Amino acid sequence: MFYNFDDTKNLGLVLKLDKESIDSINIVSISQKTNKIIKFEGSDWIQIYFSNNFDYSQVSELTKLSLLEKGKVDFCWITEQISLISGIPVEFVILESSNKVVGSNYSLREAEDIIKAVNKAKVTLLDSSKADVVELPDGTKKHIVTFNFIKESVPDIFKFNEVAKEQALIEIYNASNSVGYAQFVSNKFRMIGLDVTRVGNASDFGEFKEYDVVIYVSDIGKFKSSYMLIKSFFVNKRIKVVSERFKNMVTTGDIVVILVSR
Repeated sequence: MFYNFDDTKNLGLVLKLDKESIDSINIVSISQKTNKIIKFEGSDWIQIYFSNNFDYSQVSELTKLSLLEKGKVDFCWITEQISLISGIPVEFVILESSNKVVGSNYSLREAEDIIKAVNKAKVTLLDSSKADVVELPDGTKKHIVTFNFIKESVPDIFKFNEVAKEQALIEIYNASNSVGYAQFVSNKFRMIGLDVTRVGNASDFGEFKEYDVVIYVSDIGKFKSSYMLIKSFFVNKRIKVVSERFKNMVTTGDIVVILVSR
């Protein structure tokens, strides 16, 4: 969920809190040239992934939903949801309440500097009224923000030039028990400019059962930025990097990612 790219603060979240709920969530991109923000209002409805309780939630209710999912208010779970729906990897998270930083995975000074940059940045407010309408279990109908809606609304806002220049062809295969895992990962990759050419399922990877992710790279020197960005997606995961193609399947990609376990 959290990642680090070239030791710079690039992408993250600023969650503005209102007592026990969320007032808004800002997806932040910080660079030397320009700072960009996509803003979710607390009233927006979003799709929820890998949930035991709900398929959709209002942004303001994500704290309560995380309590149901995790047994406590879990901002890591909320971060994962925003990362999944936006396709944006997350380097930092800042919790802000009453214009004060109340929590962050960075130091207070770093968090305050980011907040200052955010306050000066151009904000892209997602118009959720243009999102598809879904009927909820209680019969009400809501406009639901999904990954596809965000991708269509702001297709190029968070792409990395370094990655685009390498033009690495990437294949992703799901060998885990989590249905749809490869598609979720491919969404993230594509959102930041990685060229995913094939997504599918894989089997017979029992020899790598002690790992969560296995990555083949044809030339680490040539595709260093792409490889480092992909690897950073799986922080706290057990990663195995191999230099030879897999014998039990035909692949042609410059980088091949096997998802063994979620």
